[in-house]
Amino acid sequence: MKKTFLKITTLMVLAGAIAMNCSKKEDPAPAATTSGTTTSGTTTSGSTTGGNPNNLQNNQWSANGIIYNATVFPNNLYWGKDIHGTCYLSASTIVGDTTITIQYRFPSYLMASGSYNIVTASSTFTSNVVNVSINKSFPTAPYFINNYVTTGGMATITNAGGIFTIESSNVGLNNMNLSSKLSTTVPVIPSTNASYSEPVGFTANQYTVGTTAYTTNQLVISYDASGSFKFEGSLTSTPQKTLKYWFSSSFPPSGTYDVVDSKSALAAGKIYIEFISFSPIEQYNSLVGKTATVITNSNDVSVTVNNVELIKVIGSGSQTLSLSGNLTH
Repeated sequence: MKKTFLKITTLMVLAGAIAMNCSKKEDPAPAATTSGTTTSGTTTSGSTTGGNPNNLQNNQWSANGIIYNATVFPNNLYWGKDIHGTCYLSASTIVGDTTITIQYRFPSYLMASGSYNIVTASSTFTSNVVNVSINKSFPTAPYFINNYVTTGGMATITNAGGIFTIESSNVGLNNMNLSSKLSTTVPVIPSTNASYSEPVGFTANQYTVGTTAYTTNQLVISYDASGSFKFEGSLTSTPQKTLKYWFSSSFPPSGTYDVVDSKSALAAGKIYIEFISFSPIEQYNSLVGKTATVITNSNDVSVTVNNVELIKVIGSGSQTLSLSGNLTH
């Protein structure tokens, strides 16, 4: 299941707002459906009002009258940020051999309460609009289908009391009429980790491992098949290197994080670090005893470390190396 979910997440992030619809595959019937009463919204210039005419519950969506329930992340949905810098919120379910995901894309993280236009796939993605799609992944051809916005609509965001909810109704997608209600709790950090001092003397997306300096040129915040969330900065030119910051939640809240030495030790206020070289092949993991400064706002997630000790687990390099620097995405 995790492999299937990872596959669709990667594909749909790369798709972004680009219209894409592979050869047709019959949509599967959901494992369990709930009938709802559909009420048409008010249409203005091809757009419908937001709201919840189907009386959908949290983390349900209705596609052509069939109601789906989020099952992959039923209690807290998944935030991410793709390589292009677009923030998104996803919910998924699995029906037979098909993973079905609804994904809202935003110009910024945790947008304020209000009504927002849902733009079509060909529209310019500006600061006051959102976008939505339904994506399907399956093990046989055509493997992936993206249902993208064709006629627009409206979405209502409620961001209050530590809960972020987005609702929409009668949104026109290709081959689909979509209504949905996604709701997720905003991550929190223990009070002992909540304070921080803004780092000085660090340049965004530059870091040093040992005596070698690197400048990352590709960043992504995503869910990983291991069940943790990673903030990854990669050097894609040869020799390829990647620095991974691991958290127990995507978009970790601002604070001072304790460095831990394994993913199993991750929790709120904890960070685990990996540095991987593909040429020569080497991997270093963090040791306990240091801290990292995380600053998350509506536009960016920034992680800064200073002299964090890494220990070799693969390769012929030095037994330990020191890591200092910043990733910002």
